Amino acid sequence: MTMRVLIVLMLVLVSGCAGLKVDETSDDGIVVVSTSFVAGCDESPYFKNGTLYAVEAGKQAKGFNIPIGHVGGGMPFLVKSALMSTDFEQGGKVHAKKLPAGKHYFSAIHATPRSFTHNSTDPLNLFFTIKPGKIHYLGSLKFGVLECATNIKKPNVGSKTIVYISDKSERDLEIMSTKWKNLSRELVQKTIVRK
Repeated sequence: MTMRVLIVLMLVLVSGCAGLKVDETSDDGIVVVSTSFVAGCDESPYFKNGTLYAVEAGKQAKGFNIPIGHVGGGMPFLVKSALMSTDFEQGGKVHAKKLPAGKHYFSAIHATPRSFTHNSTDPLNLFFTIKPGKIHYLGSLKFGVLECATNIKKPNVGSKTIVYISDKSERDLEIMSTKWKNLSRELVQKTIVRK
């Protein structure tokens, strides 16, 4: 039974990567962004299975709570999971996702709850614009909260959220080229997110 689940999961992942392409005639665009955590927060249980959500501008980042976590509104970017390998230090991961053209923003990271307490960062409100037929490099986002390094027993990561935004395009686009061979670097535009 476990083997069947693994095979289905692998097929879903492979089919998702194979379908990720864009050219000058596409209506959608692709975003490439890397995520990691500040030292101390990379091992915090409050970011376990943390998911960052991209939402179309003008729409509320609605979602709903379930007993095992929060399902946010928008396109999910899984930033930390026990089942996920990393691409670079401190739990770093490079993501590539297809999004419709237009204005978007990263709303928040929602994480696995402890004792049925929903964990979420402060609203991030990191804005970016997608052009059709382009690959947009949004930057490297390093997340954390002030409490991670000193007290991991806080029930909610929502207070004092830290976000460092930097340009690590040389590293991230090299990883992109390795993971998604059909994404052309010629179509990449640097569109670093902004507050």
